[in-house]
Amino acid sequence: LDAGKAGEVQEETFSADLVHIRFFGISSHPGTAKGKMVNAIKVAAAFVASLPRTTLAPEVTGGREGFVHPTAMSGGLEETSVSLIVRDFETPELAIKEALLRHLAETAIAQFPGSHYELTVIEQYRNMRDILVHHPQVVALADEAVRRVGLQPLHMPIRGGTDGSRLTERGLPTPNLFAGWQQAHSRQEWVCVQDLALAAATIVTLVQLWAEQPQLSSSQRKEG
Repeated sequence: LDAGKAGEVQEETFSADLVHIRFFGISSHPGTAKGKMVNAIKVAAAFVASLPRTTLAPEVTGGREGFVHPTAMSGGLEETSVSLIVRDFETPELAIKEALLRHLAETAIAQFPGSHYELTVIEQYRNMRDILVHHPQVVALADEAVRRVGLQPLHMPIRGGTDGSRLTERGLPTPNLFAGWQQAHSRQEWVCVQDLALAAATIVTLVQLWAEQPQLSSSQRKEG
């Protein structure tokens, strides 16, 4: 239960990685820094300034377009870190975007001789579509539960993360159902009480639908 508009049944989300880049400079007293100091803050700032602004940024992308997005920057003269999230609906595209970040980091340090960087990629989650496509009954029953409470299923990709992605990866196919929230992650975020009630009714109906399904044999359970 991690979607918004009443009737949403989402079976596709981003694949996601987290990228940490550490920029290293050379410390020196500012009074005698000429020809010695390399300021890691300025190196990191040059990198961030070089990120695409008209493409590959969340504020200019939509639909199934991916993005790279700086989320945090901290540090000082000798070392400054930048954290970014990388998102795309096609998992192989993550590596392409990460190669771009590496290129931009190398371009930044080239402007500041004596600096260097380290880049680390951490896998976060993968598009649950790639697994759910092999379990059509899971989405079909979710759709039917939505219909039985008087709504039409709305299918759309999630431009964000959800626990359903991790649960699906771990062997429990889990599409994402509506919960009534709107304007997520903003100061104006709110939830519709009526949609919450419909979400509760949908879940009760979904449990009933699953209870009506033929029991799997022990061998089928193992195969699943």
